[in-house]
Order: sequence, then C-alpha cells, then structure tokens
Amino acid sequence: MVPSRDVKKEMRPSLKEVATRAAAEAERQAIRLALLTTRGNTSEAARLLRVGDKTLRNKIKQYDIEPECSGRERAIESRAVN
Repeated sequence: MVPSRDVKKEMRPSLKEVATRAAAEAERQAIRLALLTTRGNTSEAARLLRVGDKTLRNKIKQYDIEPECSGRERAIESRAVN
C-alpha cells in the first residue's frame, strides 16, 4: 500500500518549520552561553545578547533554561548542604 499524500506531508516538516526549530535552538544555545559567561547574571547576559532584561527572562522561562548561579552563590549553597 502506498502512503497517501497527506501521510507523506505529515512525515516531512516544511522548510519554515525546520527554520523555526533551528532558530529556536540557536537562541537557546546563545542564551545558555551568555548565562554561563556571566555566571547567571541575567542583566549582564541581556546586555551581551543585546536584548532587554524582561525579554531575556521571558526567553529563559519559554525555553525552561536554568540560569547558572554565580560562584559566590555556589559557595553559599555548598556550605548550607554540608
């Protein structure tokens, strides 16, 4: 049995869908890198990415990205655990 055109169409994403997914992944990676570079400082990361603080916070929430905490915060957390 040969798949119908509708089934074939559903199996392959459109060029627009491919581009949208690629752009979203590139955005996720850029945000993660900026947050790592700034040790989780979202204000500084927003400046690096040349977007507003609120825009970056919305993107972090949209992509469910955990901002890296700074070295000082890590030290405080490790003392609290030990």
